[in-house]
Amino acid sequence: MADINVVNFDFVKKDNDSFRIDAEYFRKEYFDIENGIKKRDYNYLKDFEVRIKHPSEIKREYVEKGTFFLRAQNVKPMRINQDKPVFISDSDTKKLQKNLILKKDVLITRTGANFGETTIFLEDFKAIASSHTLIIKSEKLNPYFIAIFFNTKAGRKLIDKGMYGGSQPEIAPQYLLKIPIPILKNNLIEKIENNVKIATKSYSESILLINNSQKLLNSEIGLNFDKIQDELFFSKNFFDAFKSNRLDAEYFQPKYYRMFDMINSKCKVKKLKELVSMKKGFEVGGEEYVEQGIPFIRVSNISNFEFDFSNAQFISKKLFDLLKDSFCPKIGEILLTKDASIGLVNVIVEQIDGIISSGVLRIKLKENIDKFYL
Repeated sequence: MADINVVNFDFVKKDNDSFRIDAEYFRKEYFDIENGIKKRDYNYLKDFEVRIKHPSEIKREYVEKGTFFLRAQNVKPMRINQDKPVFISDSDTKKLQKNLILKKDVLITRTGANFGETTIFLEDFKAIASSHTLIIKSEKLNPYFIAIFFNTKAGRKLIDKGMYGGSQPEIAPQYLLKIPIPILKNNLIEKIENNVKIATKSYSESILLINNSQKLLNSEIGLNFDKIQDELFFSKNFFDAFKSNRLDAEYFQPKYYRMFDMINSKCKVKKLKELVSMKKGFEVGGEEYVEQGIPFIRVSNISNFEFDFSNAQFISKKLFDLLKDSFCPKIGEILLTKDASIGLVNVIVEQIDGIISSGVLRIKLKENIDKFYL
């Protein structure tokens, strides 16, 4: 049963510049969190002389090499996702100098499906932010601490409180400045900072190991990506299109045939269907979501070799019990995204009690092949 929260009109007007009167803004859990923070020493974000930059936007024209252009999908809880990077030219970089991200800036996605996700920028490369990401700067507030706070359950809920817009949720800088921030002892803040640095170093090392493994594999099977490039035009006969049941040009790009030739010339190959069985997940429908329960594993929760449940939806234990035999992945299986962000892969290394959505394929090995190699 949902909690009921009754507030008087004077309370509605207090600290409410946008004059929100929707029930969502006044949910009881938000006030419980705020009151819990205010029982101890606290300040509002604005009291730390915080500056929140809302980057400007230009017509985007991506280039092969240039300045890393940080989009909303690159901002994940406490990390920068570089799976599918895009770059802008030096000339566009000069136009967007106000969007320049400096080391230790705190980033919050302003809008979109993953609005409100927060990280600290600790990368060594130059980056320009899109207009969908807010940049938080302060000389009086430890950036490691504030990034962690906004990733706690309490901090994330307070960001959610300020969400407006239905199909395209947004968060306003003015609202963020009014979020109460607990004041901790310096030794606790230093401990948080050190923990973040250790975690970041470990994550960077893991990414380096994965990248080196991919390079080793490409070399071993004979893939030379310098020779695998898009071509502006080419021709195929109708029989090839008829046989494949495809008419789109992308499917017939010569680069794919060159890639197959490279592999076949150096390796013995098998079709994937000979090695594994596949089954797609199940779409439960938004009406089955609950506040707390069992994770419903969607495409947005999967990245290469990792899960992100910060924006997870949940289903009831009763529904999970009905679906778990067919749609709950097991240790040693592989999950592969087939919709939206296509081709993201993760290996189940520890049991996750959850149901996969229809945008995710559950892959079981049929032959004695190493799951991490696959």
